[in-house]
Amino acid sequence: WIQGIGEIAGDYDAFLIDLWGVIHDGKVAFPWALDALAELKKAGKPVVFLSNSSRRSEVNIATLTKFGFSRDLYVDIVSSGEEAWRALAYHGTPDA
Repeated sequence: WIQGIGEIAGDYDAFLIDLWGVIHDGKVAFPWALDALAELKKAGKPVVFLSNSSRRSEVNIATLTKFGFSRDLYVDIVSSGEEAWRALAYHGTPDA
């Protein structure tokens, strides 16, 4: 086991991190998560969150903001809900 993200940050160019169960539990942020994200930002490592949540990205961003995660700590959020919405919104327009 590692003691913190700093032990492996130098081994990777970027980080894909799950939201639920890693960053928060749906009600509160995990206390170590903010420190880990700040450490990755300081190291210049981009972070993209992944979630199988049915929620759109803007809802997930609002949740993270409520939990105290500033938008500058991550590049984007990719969620099942966002991808499903995009697929339905652009159905029939393959160039979108």
